Amino acid sequence: MKVTLSVASIFTLILMGLILAPINIDGKNELVLYIGNFHPLILHIPIGALLGVFVLEVVNLIKPKLQLENASKILLWFTVISLIPAVIFGMFLASSGGYNVEVLSFHKWLGWATALLCVWLLVFRLWAYTKSQKTIRIYQGLLFINVILLTFAGHYGGSLTHGAGYLTKDMPVSMKEFFGVEKSKTESILSSIKELAKDKGESEEAKLALIFADSIHPIMDKNCFECHNANKQKGDLRLDTASWEMIKPEDVKKWETVFEEISEGNMPPEEEEPLTEADKNSILNWITNSLNKLTPEVKQQIALKEEAKAKAKAEQRKKELAILASKPKVKLSKQALHYANNIKPIMDKYCYDCHGPDKQKGSVRLDRLNWDMVKGADAESWHSALDMINSGEMPPKKKPQLTAKERKEVVNWITNSLEHAAKAKNSNAKEVTRRLTKSQYTNSLNEILGLPINFGSVLPDDGKSKMGFTNNGETLQISSLHIDYYQKIARNALDKAIVFGDKPEPKIYKITVGEGIGKNEISAEFGGFQSVAIKSDNFKVDVLDSKNNEKTDVDEIKRLIGIGMRGSGNDRFSVVENGLMLYSALPHKDVPPRSWQGPSPNMKMLVKNNFPRSGRFKLKIIAAKGYALEAKEGIIGLRKNEPAVVNANTIIIKAKDVKVINRLQLKDDKFLVPIATDANATAKLKLNVPETGYYQIDLVHPYVPQENMPSFLMKIGRFNKVQERLKLDKSLADKSEIVTPVTLASLKKGTYEITLGGKFFVGFSEVRISQLSDDDPLPKKLKAEAAKNQKKYENMTPSIRAFIGSRTDDGMDYRTFDEDKDVIGGINEFNTYEFTGQLENLPLPVYDPNEKNENSNTMIIGLWNNHLVKQKGETGPPLLVKSMELEAPYHPVWPPESHTNIFFDSPNKNNKEVYTAEVLKKFMEHAFRRPLIEGELDRYMDFWRNSRDDFDRYEDGVKEVLVAVLCSPSFLYLLEGEKPSPKNTAEEFLLASKMSYFLWNTPPDNELINLAKQGDLKKQLPNQIVRMANSPKIKNMIESFAYDWLRVDRLKGMSTNKNLYPDFTRFVKQDMAEETYSFIHYILKENLSILNFIDSDFAMLNQNLAEFYGVEGVKGNAFRPVAIAREKNRGGLLSQGAFLTGHSDGVQAHPIKRAVWLKEKILGDPPPPPPPNVPELDPETPGFETLTLKEQLELHRNKASCVDCHLKIDPFGVAFENYDAVGRYQKLAKNKPIDSKSKLPDGTEVEGIEGIKEYILNLKREDFTKSLVEHLYAYALGRDVSFSDDKELNRIVEKIKKNDYKFQTVLEEIVLSDSFSKSANQ
Repeated sequence: MKVTLSVASIFTLILMGLILAPINIDGKNELVLYIGNFHPLILHIPIGALLGVFVLEVVNLIKPKLQLENASKILLWFTVISLIPAVIFGMFLASSGGYNVEVLSFHKWLGWATALLCVWLLVFRLWAYTKSQKTIRIYQGLLFINVILLTFAGHYGGSLTHGAGYLTKDMPVSMKEFFGVEKSKTESILSSIKELAKDKGESEEAKLALIFADSIHPIMDKNCFECHNANKQKGDLRLDTASWEMIKPEDVKKWETVFEEISEGNMPPEEEEPLTEADKNSILNWITNSLNKLTPEVKQQIALKEEAKAKAKAEQRKKELAILASKPKVKLSKQALHYANNIKPIMDKYCYDCHGPDKQKGSVRLDRLNWDMVKGADAESWHSALDMINSGEMPPKKKPQLTAKERKEVVNWITNSLEHAAKAKNSNAKEVTRRLTKSQYTNSLNEILGLPINFGSVLPDDGKSKMGFTNNGETLQISSLHIDYYQKIARNALDKAIVFGDKPEPKIYKITVGEGIGKNEISAEFGGFQSVAIKSDNFKVDVLDSKNNEKTDVDEIKRLIGIGMRGSGNDRFSVVENGLMLYSALPHKDVPPRSWQGPSPNMKMLVKNNFPRSGRFKLKIIAAKGYALEAKEGIIGLRKNEPAVVNANTIIIKAKDVKVINRLQLKDDKFLVPIATDANATAKLKLNVPETGYYQIDLVHPYVPQENMPSFLMKIGRFNKVQERLKLDKSLADKSEIVTPVTLASLKKGTYEITLGGKFFVGFSEVRISQLSDDDPLPKKLKAEAAKNQKKYENMTPSIRAFIGSRTDDGMDYRTFDEDKDVIGGINEFNTYEFTGQLENLPLPVYDPNEKNENSNTMIIGLWNNHLVKQKGETGPPLLVKSMELEAPYHPVWPPESHTNIFFDSPNKNNKEVYTAEVLKKFMEHAFRRPLIEGELDRYMDFWRNSRDDFDRYEDGVKEVLVAVLCSPSFLYLLEGEKPSPKNTAEEFLLASKMSYFLWNTPPDNELINLAKQGDLKKQLPNQIVRMANSPKIKNMIESFAYDWLRVDRLKGMSTNKNLYPDFTRFVKQDMAEETYSFIHYILKENLSILNFIDSDFAMLNQNLAEFYGVEGVKGNAFRPVAIAREKNRGGLLSQGAFLTGHSDGVQAHPIKRAVWLKEKILGDPPPPPPPNVPELDPETPGFETLTLKEQLELHRNKASCVDCHLKIDPFGVAFENYDAVGRYQKLAKNKPIDSKSKLPDGTEVEGIEGIKEYILNLKREDFTKSLVEHLYAYALGRDVSFSDDKELNRIVEKIKKNDYKFQTVLEEIVLSDSFSKSANQ
């Protein structure tokens, strides 16, 4: 009882508080309104629960044997607990206004009383059930009363939501007459229209009235009356009694409001079902026709009313000013009076209707903006308003426009006020203090320690600013997670940098390939899913010491080293007398598991268990240019994925005739299927080949669902196996049998044994072997392929791309390293090619001694011929690999530079106190990027003195201090606080760091530091900018800046439809990003005009990407400028795959994404974000699949909630329709000619991408220049731009224009700008 009383008392206090405490008095508290919207959501829970309590009590009264008392008690508790939030939320919702006050009052207080009575019923029930049956009956009576209260509260709630007559609204007329139900006002209006039609027949008045009754009223009844009725008037607008006769000014005003709200897409609201286009047009046309027929008397009444309203507003403003002026403590400044008397009236006249207290179009409210842009916080909002006024977007064209005098008044006032605010903000500006980004931190550690390890990979990703950059000081905060990581990384990095003892003995594993070279030698052959192993007879394994002598007692290591070719087509590699012939790599269609296996072919040395785990390594490959091999007996990859046509000569081996089977069973007297899904089943088939020739082998099998991983393994004679996992579409489930092409094969006359089966075997009914017919062109093509390829590629060179990783169950986790290297010399002219890297940067297997899986604990060291090709029949320039040798750890000198850079030679080396001070001073100055402040070294020396005795080795004691240095804010941040003296020198060091992290993303080099020491850096800025722009390290800035500015990250995350775009491989994707980086780099290096970003007569391409785009004559992997004819549509950033693919949906082009990118990143005019619940393009629309993108957009744009924004966006996107989802140019889409003509918002007509480029270069050149400058400026300063930067940005733009838009001028002017090169404390 105590608990129940306590709960009831608390709930009662809450309910009483709802009466006494004021709730959202002005109706504008957004949180209260938001919570109130949940009232309808949870309201029905306590209603149902209370009715359930009543039903349980009634049933228990009739059948007490059921003993439902406890169930009723629990349900009553649930009712009370859910009623309290329902009442609270209801009170919050009621405060929003727009409801009939009388009905709302009944609903609110009946609901409140229901809740209060229900709360105390809990207490009364508990007491009653301990007394007598009489008290229980009293409780049940009170419960009945509670249900009655609930019913009345619900009735009034229904009236609020659906209107007063919601119960009788749809009652048949005869029933209304029988029960004497009075006609509603709406029904009276409709009845009067019928009478009018009888009296006036075909008159214009009668026609408009009948249209209203037959068409308009039903539409509004369905879509409008629920929110605009007697008891609920959203926006103080009631429509259910709206008269069709526009004979009163208030009627005209009401219908004008309806017209405006519907035409602008505000009604119905976004969360409701939108009007159909036909319904929308019906209403708008009817209102237009009715307004056109207004009588002169009505028009005069409207004019008088508007005039009176304007006078009332003016009087109200005078009163407000008088009240303010009468207050003794308030003295309006001259500026405030100017705003109140001159600016606010104009804003009130043209702006506040759409951006005021009643409506905030685009979530913009102007009436609350603080006029004082210096002391207030609304300068940015005023800046946005100025942009909208200057661009002509505000007021909208359909609204009354400012006079020339009014526009000048407002524009001048905002402009002047912003200038004052900018000066005030700049005079109080503080330098942005920001930590190093993830990449800057890694680069800094690399340079300080001389270790090229990606130490920062474990750090959390950096957040993005509003402008999209990850180097923004506002987002670069340090969390506790960062601090923990920084300590661990610093300690780990120093452990690797500092070495002890003698040079470690490396592991050197070498494999040499050649026919028969490995006979009687020890090596391994690795199996596994889709594995293709080189026979151990054809390669030799050597385990060597540092002097290249064979080690002894290494047989066990050799038994775990082999060569794997998984992912390689059987006809794309071959062991020859002096090596392994690798044709040019053919990327797989990017679907697993083949996409996890590398391109075809790729060669891998597999090392199980005994692999190096860390350190620098060297991979040495002896290779030469190879030659195309004549077609020979064996497996040949399919040239097309279609079953062969069965004819009289097709050899058919039926499953039921097979005698030698293992773990298979006959099903339906037709199929041999595994006895269990994962059984490793096999069948042995005999194949008698009647004559030598080319054959296609097809497998006939049943449907098996994807979750059972249907697969097959087929091995013909001594040739390598063919193993595949099938992707069987569900549409094939009803097929009695499915035919899957397996392979082509060159077979000789005679008998072959076919082994068929494998784990998760799909089963089969037949194996069909069809000889390619004489009239089939493929046999001749296969015979001629070698000679044709030899001639085609005789003047081209193969290329070696090396990689390292770990073996997985059905592929590999790998990463390439170092640069690819072209093979020099002629056929069979062997040379040595060396690749180096750091094992810590590569995905090595995590060694687990307890793991016994055949693929576990296996490192892969591999390569492929990087002269990529696109077709199976193309060999490319073959690569002949003689040997591959891995050495790790690789130390050309000992101790390594990472150690000697810290513990350098010094005459004071034996004096630990002096030597330690030298070591720390040099390391700290390198880490802090400046000379030390007086006393700064002492703190770290004290740390060393206090901790040195805790370590056995001197170096370990120093290392602990160095960990502290690498966790210091002076290393982790670009600081302006702590500075050495004199002041000008300090500023020079800060400038050196800012320049270096801006242009190189790395710490300053010796030249910058030396100039800073001499105080000459500022004098030498122009020369240093040129030097830095021409350094290879400038690529760091280009990649980091372009990745964020141009949203190259979207390319990285894009997943395209592999069936539609099978040749869009990961290699094409990588090259698209590199195309953009190389393009920007070339323009900067050659100091070309930035207008080349919009259009250029060249593109940066390599062979792989050029072939993908359809550009001929580009050979080799290196990116280089390629002259591009205008009709190729490939010049500039706008036609590059990184942007086009990244802004598609993976299936087709996405004009909206592309248009938003263009406006935001290129034109500097970002559109507003889409509203919530914005409808998507609806694929269910009849005929949708045949519509072009332009037609789909027109359909989407017709929706009221979408039209305004899309009219400003879509025209830019339509111009990109010629580019598909992967950035290739097309003239047809869905078998229709593409119409890329578009009319831009300013009325300019363009056609396609060339039209957009001309538009920008001719009309928007300055907009693009400013957009580029703004983004690069924000990146350089590590902060977003604001209105206070406008003057400086405009100055930079003017300088760039005067210098022919040279890219290096952009960098130079940003670095020379006051915001960048001058200290905030000056």
